[in-house]
Amino acid sequence: MNSGFEANGETLEQRASQVHSYAAEYEAAVRRLRECGAESWGPDPVFSVLNKIWADCCHSMVEARGAASGVMYGTGDGIVRTSRNLEAADYASQIPGID
Repeated sequence: MNSGFEANGETLEQRASQVHSYAAEYEAAVRRLRECGAESWGPDPVFSVLNKIWADCCHSMVEARGAASGVMYGTGDGIVRTSRNLEAADYASQIPGID
């Protein structure tokens, strides 16, 4: 039975590798953002408060973005599993002695 759906395991694993690479790049960018500290605006209490609020907002944004790299890694892992499951299903669907 041919449903017209074709999946190439090698291509899927190449794409999964690309997704993992993107995740690593994204994770490195987030790490660099985390390393950026908020600079002091001096002794002025108004600017110190604003600077603290800004730093807190930046920290929250970086933490939220940090979760995205985990999702990317999970997506890459899912593509690899899909490729291997397709391969196993293809192998299992073949009846010995019938071509």
